[in-house]
Amino acid sequence: MPKTLRLPGVDQSLAAHPGDRRDTMTPLRKAIGQAVPKLAPFLTSGMEPSPLIGYGKYRDGSESAREADGLTI
Repeated sequence: MPKTLRLPGVDQSLAAHPGDRRDTMTPLRKAIGQAVPKLAPFLTSGMEPSPLIGYGKYRDGSESAREADGLTI
């Protein structure tokens, strides 16, 4: 059975990072939100050890019937 991860929200994830990383990520997140306001931010667990923040979640499937959530940005 696959392991299910509980991910925090985007704001909670950013708040948990050290100050220097927050100082870098906060303006970047704001700029992406202004450039593409229709794309909602979300966390994905594919990049260990830290979750990856993506924008524009979509469902991707292949001929092998495997499905995954993809990200636009």
